[in-house]
Amino acid sequence: DKYICSSYIFLARAISALNQMNTSIEYYQKAILLAEKIKDNYLCSGAMNELAGIYTNIKDYQSALKYAQKALQINETDEIESLGQNFLGLGEIYYYLAIPDSAYYYFNKALYSSSIYTVRAAYQGLYYVSRDNHEYEKISVYCDQLLNYQDSIQTLNKSRELAEIQKKYDQQKIINENSQLEMDKKNMLNMILLAGIGIAMGIAIMVYVYQKKLLRKERLLQRKEEEINQNTIKIQENEMIIVRNRNRMEELTMQIEENKGVQEQLEEQHKALVEIQQQNESLKQENETLQNNIDKYSFTLNEKSNELNRLEILTKENQRLRDRETYLSNLLIKDIRVIKNLKDKKSPINILQWDEIKKNIDLLFDNYTIRLSQVIPSMTESDLQVCCLIKLRFSNLDIADILNISPTSVSKRKFRLKERIIQKLGSLGESHTLDLWLLEF
Repeated sequence: DKYICSSYIFLARAISALNQMNTSIEYYQKAILLAEKIKDNYLCSGAMNELAGIYTNIKDYQSALKYAQKALQINETDEIESLGQNFLGLGEIYYYLAIPDSAYYYFNKALYSSSIYTVRAAYQGLYYVSRDNHEYEKISVYCDQLLNYQDSIQTLNKSRELAEIQKKYDQQKIINENSQLEMDKKNMLNMILLAGIGIAMGIAIMVYVYQKKLLRKERLLQRKEEEINQNTIKIQENEMIIVRNRNRMEELTMQIEENKGVQEQLEEQHKALVEIQQQNESLKQENETLQNNIDKYSFTLNEKSNELNRLEILTKENQRLRDRETYLSNLLIKDIRVIKNLKDKKSPINILQWDEIKKNIDLLFDNYTIRLSQVIPSMTESDLQVCCLIKLRFSNLDIADILNISPTSVSKRKFRLKERIIQKLGSLGESHTLDLWLLEF
């Protein structure tokens, strides 16, 4: 009932603003009856005072006086400071009824109000009463007081405006400071990223140059020495392929676990896994044969053993640098907020977030999306999104959540993407599956 009563009052206010006074009066009267029924003096007196104001506006001063007096009777036990609005309303009604003594009485009582606005209005009412009664001394006093309170109100309003301006300034200052901090953090991250990439590229170039120099020198060796070197290099290459294949098998095993229920992809992944296992067995047998050949001729080339050891060390160092590059990339991914949020929430993202993700992936993986577009010009923006998510090692289910599509649609997109790549390159090479090809690209 209390909420219904409040609703009547709000309706009455809204309708009075539309100048439909009769309808507004009906709703105020309904609110008063309901407030009296539930014995809510606060709502009852408030509705009566507002209704008195409506009657005053339509110049029905007797009705206005009746409701204003009732409201005062309800609130008469309150402190005089809180009754200022009641007294002011009664003073105005008596003024309009041309009963100056009563108007003067209630305007004076309104001066005790705790509201500076009510006191100002009371002095204005006293000024009008004195003016109508030709009491010029009082007119002067009330006029001075009215001007004083008017100045005070203007000062108060200006203070509030200044406080609001200061508040907005402080808020904007905080926003600017936060933006600067975010920019500094982003610049620092870019510097670290560029430094890491530069160091890795420098070391890789040094290793590459040294390997080329060593290989040129090895061409001058005798046939047996060349055969040993070739066999050693082949063994190391095979070992690297074996290590890479092991990583591929681990990746395929994880994908098989994640893609249970997607029959077409499971068959392709099982087939690729078997082929890689067979390739590893073949490489191990080839390495055994090559090692036997090296052992057969090594007794005549002991003086070259240091060169072979250095070549082996460089090969291992090259593999270690590749692993280090992968580790640094994964470490930096955790510090990139948009990618970290993507891995944590796996929720759909908008175009602006895609642009930021592509930008960071290009920084981390040597212009990954640009190189893809150059190699496969027919790639669409949708294809690049799938490639980026595979590069970040998301499963089909995660990709479906991020792109807001079904896992089946993800499989279809991958199939179309694979066809585009094979159409351009002829095959996926030794990668066997689309995911492995994109991870190693």
